[in-house]
Amino acid sequence: MPSSTYRITVTEAYLKKAQTNWLAHDPKLRFVSLMLNDKVVWGSRIVIIGAGLFLTLYDGPNFVVMAMFSLVLLGSFVGTYRMKKARARAAQKNTVLSVSMSEDGVSTSSQHSNANFQWAAFTRAVAYPEGLVLVREAAGVWLPDQSLIEGTPQGVRDMASNKVSEYSVAS
Repeated sequence: MPSSTYRITVTEAYLKKAQTNWLAHDPKLRFVSLMLNDKVVWGSRIVIIGAGLFLTLYDGPNFVVMAMFSLVLLGSFVGTYRMKKARARAAQKNTVLSVSMSEDGVSTSSQHSNANFQWAAFTRAVAYPEGLVLVREAAGVWLPDQSLIEGTPQGVRDMASNKVSEYSVAS
C-alpha cells in the first residue's frame, strides 16, 4: 500500500475538532464530548433557565430549587471553560504537524518533537466522514482529510483498517 502524508496546521478549530472526536470515540467519555457542541451547550442552558423560571413562577421562590438550577447552570460554564483552557495549553498550538503513514507505522514531526510508532502501538482507529482518529494508549491524533497532501482518504482508511486491531466507522 502507498504511504500517506498529512500536513496539519494546529489551530483552535483543529484542536476543538480533535478534542471532540477524541472524547466521542470512547463510550465512557461520549457524554463529555457534548460539552464541546455549542448548540447542545446553549440549548441545555436555555432549558435549565426556563425550567428554573417555570418552577419559580409555579411554586414561588424556593431557595433550594434556585440553588440547584444555579449550580447546574454554573457547571455548564465551568465544563466549557475547562475544555477551552485545555486547548489553550496544547504545546502543538500554532505549529505545523506532519504525520506520515506507511506499512511500517506512523511518524509524526513538528517544531517540538518527532516520533515514530509501530502500528501495534495503536489500539483503535475511528473513521469519521471528514477524517480519522488514531488512538494510542491515552493519546490520539486527529487526521482531517483536508490536510492530506499525499495519498487518498480511502487509502488511509484501508491502511488503518488493515493495521489497527479495533477499527470502526462513526456516523
